[in-house]
This record gives sequence, C-alpha cells and structure tokens, in this order.
Amino acid sequence: RPAPLPSKMAVCIGRQDVVEAFRGFLLQRSHVLISGTGGIGKTTIALELLHLPEVISVFPTRYFVSCDGIPDLGAFWLKLADSLGVPSQMRGQQLLAGILQTLSAGPSVLCVDNFETLWEPPHSRKDVEENIAQLAGVAVLIVTMRGVERPGGIKWAPTTSLQPLSIDDGLTMFAEISGASDNEYGEKLVRATDGLPLAISILAHLAQPEMETTESLWRRWEKTGPAVASRGDGANERLFNLGTSIDLSLSSPRMLSDPSANTVLAIIKELPDGLPQSSDFLDELQEHLPTDIDLQASLRTLRRVALVNMDQSSD
Repeated sequence: RPAPLPSKMAVCIGRQDVVEAFRGFLLQRSHVLISGTGGIGKTTIALELLHLPEVISVFPTRYFVSCDGIPDLGAFWLKLADSLGVPSQMRGQQLLAGILQTLSAGPSVLCVDNFETLWEPPHSRKDVEENIAQLAGVAVLIVTMRGVERPGGIKWAPTTSLQPLSIDDGLTMFAEISGASDNEYGEKLVRATDGLPLAISILAHLAQPEMETTESLWRRWEKTGPAVASRGDGANERLFNLGTSIDLSLSSPRMLSDPSANTVLAIIKELPDGLPQSSDFLDELQEHLPTDIDLQASLRTLRRVALVNMDQSSD
C-alpha cells in the first residue's frame, strides 16, 4: 500500500502567484523544479501543489518521498519503493523495474523532496541524473532542492528560484500563526528574518499565546540573532530549527569543496547592503584579499547553493 501523502502546511502566505504558475506547468505535464535557499518554503509549495483539486483530478495517484538522510541511490530506491507501495515480490534485483511499473500504471505525480542530498555529491551526480531521468519518463516530477543549479537530463518547466517574502506577506504570516496583535516588536522580528518563511514561522509559533511576548523574543534576537529561531527541546529537525536548516547548506559538498566560500560569506554578512556586483569593485576587492581566497569562484559557489541572492533590480 502506498504511503499517505503528508498534509499540506496550514499556512501558505504570499505564494499564490508561484503556486498558480507551477499548477499550470503540472497540468501541462511539465516537470517542475522548486529551488531556492534553505527555509524559503520549497516543501510548503510542493505539498500545496499535491493537494490542489485540479492536480488531484488529473493525477489520481500522487507520491511524496524525502531524500533527508538518504546516503546513496540504493537507499533512495528502497525508500521510494516504500512510498509507492511496491509489492515485496517486485523488489530485489527487479526493484527499479517494479518502481517504474508502479509509476506507469496511470497518470501520476512524484514529488522528490530535498533532492540536493542525493544529487550534490560529485562522484554520483551522473548516475543520479540518469536514474531520475528514468522516473521522469513515466511520471510528472516535482523536485525540491536547495540551490539554483538545475539537474541535467530532464526538460524542466521554465521556473526561477523562490524569493523571500515581502514585508507585508511576512507580517501577515506572522500574525496568522502567532495570533499576536500588530506591534513594533513583531514587525522588527519579521524584518530581521529577511523574508525567510521558515524563520517567520518558527518565531510566530514562539509568540503564540502563553508562550513568549514579541518584545521578549526581539530582545533575545538582539542578543543571539537567528539562534532564537528554534522550537524548543533541542529539536534539530530542519523544519523546527533555523540553525539546522542553515547548517545543511553550509555543509553541502559544494561548500566543502570550496575552502574560501565560508570566508566570502562572512565578508558579505558584515555588509549591510550586500556586495556590489560591479566587476571593477570585485576585482579591486580581490586585490585586498589573501591569495588563497578566490572571490569570484566562491561567489559562484554561494549562488549555486543559494546562500546568497543576486538583486536583479540593482544597477
């Protein structure tokens, strides 16, 4: 028996246009890649899509599999087989054939969540792309992953990475989850998150009645920053702890293969208005950096894993 779909999130604010665009692609049977930085709301949007009435009507069978904690392709196939409910007699050496047969039994959507876990290690990336392309041949895919780079071997719908929420949408989300009345401290908290939905959600849950006041939360944020955004009890699950979500990006294979990426990220963090994109400025800055820091290469790495955003509206 197939595993039940996860429920959609209770709150999905400020993403109506994105959901509508992705819905259109799915109904055209295009494969949808939902990309962006950690905590930007990729899984929220994927689940929203899977539960849309129009999607349910066109795709009676919809599956969800998370790559969290999956070390390799073999483990992925086993977890996917569990999600699809592949019978035991179709496993063993015939596991992939059983998976493809199950997916091809009728119109289906398969959501592969946190795909970067499986795809990022360079030694296995080619095999992963070839195998996921086989899945794309029998089902419509929704793939969520950190970063901005698209896996090869599949014709993806023309989507762009998710962007942070606007201040207004962030305030609406905070108020809907927390139930707290509008005040200056709630707005300060939302502004401090830079529009990251995960951070807003965690802070809003902490500000619910009988939990903590927004003023108290803000005072703690002033002292410790994003470390405040954790829903207690030492939980390290990425959806309840902002630090865990950030650490997943910082420890990705691309970051580990670029020794100067963390240093460049630390430099950007200290610049209130970010780092200008001017080539002349970057060349001049490079002259003042140690020789073991390759500024342009590290900026490319940080963009690929979506730890920095490029302001498309800047000159």
